[in-house]
Amino acid sequence: MHRALVAVEETYAAGRRQASELLGAAHVALAIEPAVPVEYVSVADPDTLTELDLVDPARGALVSLAARLGRTRLIDNLVLAPVAPSPRHPDQPGSTSRPTADPAA
Repeated sequence: MHRALVAVEETYAAGRRQASELLGAAHVALAIEPAVPVEYVSVADPDTLTELDLVDPARGALVSLAARLGRTRLIDNLVLAPVAPSPRHPDQPGSTSRPTADPAA
C-alpha cells in the first residue's frame, strides 16, 4: 500500500494533476500484490473530501486507500501538498514586475 501512495506522490510531483492518472499509478503499484484485494483508492479535496477529477495544485489533495489482508482491513492516506506557482521572470508575458528608474541617472 505504501508503494501505491509513493507512486501517486511521484506522479503528482511530475506535474500530473488528473485524478485518473494519479489513480492509475496507484492501481499499477497495487496490482503487484493480487492477494490483497483493494476496496478503494480515492483522490479527494483535502477539506471537503469530495472526489476530484482534477487536483488544483494550489490546494493539493488527500489520497486514501483501503485493502483487505485476510480479515484485516488496511487503510492508509497521503496528503499531496499544495504546490507554489513558479516565479516568473520579469521578461515573461504576464509578469507584473516593472523596471525601476535608476535614481543616479
